[in-house]
Amino acid sequence: MTLELAKGPDELVASEKRFIWLVKSANFVAEYISEFLVVAAAAFGGFASVPALTEWVADESWVHNIVPGVSSGQVQVTAYAIAVLITAVNIWVTADRKKSRVQLERSIQTLTKSRLEDINILGNVLQTAMSEFAGETELWGAEVRASLYRHSDKRSEFVRLARVSSNPSLKTAGRNAYPDNQGFIAQVWTKGEATVRDLPEDRTEWNNILIRQHNFSDTEAAALTMQARSMCGIRLEYAGEPVGLIIVEGLNPRGVTARHLDAMKNCGWAEKISMLFAVSRENIGNLTV
Repeated sequence: MTLELAKGPDELVASEKRFIWLVKSANFVAEYISEFLVVAAAAFGGFASVPALTEWVADESWVHNIVPGVSSGQVQVTAYAIAVLITAVNIWVTADRKKSRVQLERSIQTLTKSRLEDINILGNVLQTAMSEFAGETELWGAEVRASLYRHSDKRSEFVRLARVSSNPSLKTAGRNAYPDNQGFIAQVWTKGEATVRDLPEDRTEWNNILIRQHNFSDTEAAALTMQARSMCGIRLEYAGEPVGLIIVEGLNPRGVTARHLDAMKNCGWAEKISMLFAVSRENIGNLTV
């Protein structure tokens, strides 16, 4: 499988945002121009309807210097003409603003549809990449599952993006998000890597370990659907920055070992997934399973 990105989604997002900002700015300016024109038209129309004002203007010497022999009637007609002209311009500006608004709404709808398509494609790519990762690290099986997570700084949680297992029940089970201060996943995020094995078979003992050591409540521990008895995980990084996590869980007490952890760290697919996180950051932030 070859992953190729002709243009980074972040670049696409920036251009989309610039376009929407420009159209919104144009609408904003047009709205104020329209309001000004309404006031101006009303002012000229009101002026033209008051004979005393038109006569006063017609009697001013500076007016005669510009237009010799002007009468109050001519001033009145001119004022009315200006009011009509401003009204016509305002009608055009208003119609153009409505047209721009419709175009903006259509553009946003198109961009939203495009973004959703990009997100769906990205989700499929990550799922495929995780399948390749599990195969290369020998972590594909009926008693093992591998999950890919991103970290949400805003919500202080880990969000699952992909999960693979040959066992359908393990592939679909579990929560989509986990607090970033809870569980084995938080330990991996903090340390960069971790492994644990030989967790108890007895469910009560297993729950108690989660409660005592991993910040779970009684209810949260009891609600977990997979009783993993061995786990390992690595933090994904790109250019020195943490971008995500891969967590592997096994039903067997020694189904996941330090050997698998070494394989995960040296797997080329982990590097490719990290790169996908980096270049697709905007879409990654909108992706969940």
